[in-house]
Amino acid sequence: MNTEVSEERLSKKYWRATNAADLDFLTASYEPVPVNCHFHHGFTISAVEAGMLPLLVKDVRIDLRPGEILLLGPDVPHSFDSTRVSKGCSYRTLTRTLCNPPPWFTIILTQEPNAVCRIIDQTLWSVFLKRLQNAERGERDDIILLRELCRGLLSDISKNTVFKFDVRSQSIRLAKAYLDKNFSKLPGIRELSEVGGLSPRYFVRLFKEELGMTPHSYLNQLRINKAKEMLGMGFSMLRIAYDLGFFDQSHFSKTFSKITGVSPVRYLYGAQMNKTGVCLAETGEGI
Repeated sequence: MNTEVSEERLSKKYWRATNAADLDFLTASYEPVPVNCHFHHGFTISAVEAGMLPLLVKDVRIDLRPGEILLLGPDVPHSFDSTRVSKGCSYRTLTRTLCNPPPWFTIILTQEPNAVCRIIDQTLWSVFLKRLQNAERGERDDIILLRELCRGLLSDISKNTVFKFDVRSQSIRLAKAYLDKNFSKLPGIRELSEVGGLSPRYFVRLFKEELGMTPHSYLNQLRINKAKEMLGMGFSMLRIAYDLGFFDQSHFSKTFSKITGVSPVRYLYGAQMNKTGVCLAETGEGI
């Protein structure tokens, strides 16, 4: 395991296990540099191995430290607050993706998409990290155990919720719901502002205040999150580009790389595959 922190960037390694499209893994080192606001394609479960990870969820700051586990719903935009720390950290994230959700997961997805949970439990933190480390080395049993742990944590999510991300403006809530449903049709600012009953200029400003990102950035994040789901389900990149409104496959690949820091090919297949079937994709770019 390499926990060396880059002096210039966020160093990330995405990895996946074969026949486990419901799980995505990230091993990363973070240096205190600005990271754009973003959200994920499922529920994320994160733990810091060393140092402190300074997250910012709207106007709430969360300093995640060893011994703690953080769960974020897919409707929680967040960024890293570089003003809160002078040194980097290393951390790991497990994402229970939206790919082929079973009934129990669909219920949680419906009820708790905007939950922010913090669990302070040294034993659970240690077990979680150990299983992630073993899984990355190719231990198939630990993939199964992580899936069970993920279900247990998500099933108890309401008990551990610290707060829920909230969009205060009714106009922005309406526009966001419309965008969430129709993002593949690429609705423009005028269309979205009309849904919210606001002028285009005021809509853009209020949207960014509420969600921490512009409507265009939010739209692209939705498209790339859906692309991750489709890649896990076996859709071709040409089909994904067409279905999600990209000009062509090249445009899709460039947008995917810009937002995630890794190309869709490397995300899906990895830079290498070890003998136990674990796919690795390493990158030093992205958010």
